Formats: sequence, structure tokens, C-alpha cells
Amino acid sequence: RAIRKCGYESLTELRYKIASQDKLRANLTLVNEILAKSYEECIRTLENIQINAILRVADYIRRAKRIFIIGCGITSLVAQEFEFQLQCQGYNVWSISDSEMLKRMDKLASEDDLVFIFSVANSTPELAVAAQLSKDKKARVVVCCCKEGTMLEEIADEFILGYSSVIAPNYRYGSTS
Repeated sequence: RAIRKCGYESLTELRYKIASQDKLRANLTLVNEILAKSYEECIRTLENIQINAILRVADYIRRAKRIFIIGCGITSLVAQEFEFQLQCQGYNVWSISDSEMLKRMDKLASEDDLVFIFSVANSTPELAVAAQLSKDKKARVVVCCCKEGTMLEEIADEFILGYSSVIAPNYRYGSTS
């Protein structure tokens, strides 16, 4: 991920660009800046995580009949990766990123289910709607968000605080890491 944030497709491409004498200094500066920001993001996220919350979430995962993983926009890629990892362990997992489906979580979730929501800043209103509809059906709700004091935090059974900063600005779409 860090290599892609630097604007390269692979480690081989990065090595080639660094090796070219014309761009060596500019590339190294950019790469070092992005790697330093990525490192800070990882460290700050790890500092925020509370081990007891993670253990409770692991227990929710083990006990869930179905697990719904929700992420919209760029965060849907995190949701897909998490879905894949859980599927490899044999869990019944569904990833949802469609805002219309989120408004109908009461038709999907039940009291035996876990709803896991990823969000950078809780800027998608449908996430809170999905969380509340799931809670109304007595499903467990876990939220991983990089912003405290949101509606998602109030609804969640467990809230995992991450950390996000603009590592490689995406001016076209305004996304962060």
C-alpha cells in the first residue's frame, strides 16, 4: 500500500525509478515522506486500540451466525480485505457498500449477527442508518472509525478508534488513507 501511495505499481518499478539518476533526489524525498506518514498512521492507530475491546470483538466474531461488513467509498476496500480474511477462516461474511442496501439493514440483520462498520470520518449518513437499523434488530454493532464523537460511536457496542491523515493527497476525489 505504501508503494502505491508513492505513485508506483510495484516494488520493481519503485527500484527502477530510484535508480534513475535524474529523479533520484526527488523520488527519495517523496518516498521517505510517504513512508514516514504511513509509519505514523500505523503507530497512532496501534496506540488508540484497546486490547479488551479487540478481545470482545473477536468473541462477537466467533459467536456470530453471519457477519456483515460495511464500508463506503475508499473504505469499501478495507471492508473487502477484512471480508476475505474472515472468509478464509470459514466465517459467513457479507460485504455491503451500496447506500440503498444500508438503508434496508433491518431486512438483513438479526440478533445472531454482527455488523462491522469501517469509516474514516463518518461522512456517509447511511452508515449511521445501517448501524441503528441493525441495533433495532438486536445485532451486535462494531465500528472502526478515525473520528471520535460521531453518531456511529454512540450506536456501537464496540468502537475502535483508528487514525488517518492525508498521506498522498488525492485532489480529484479528496480521499485520505
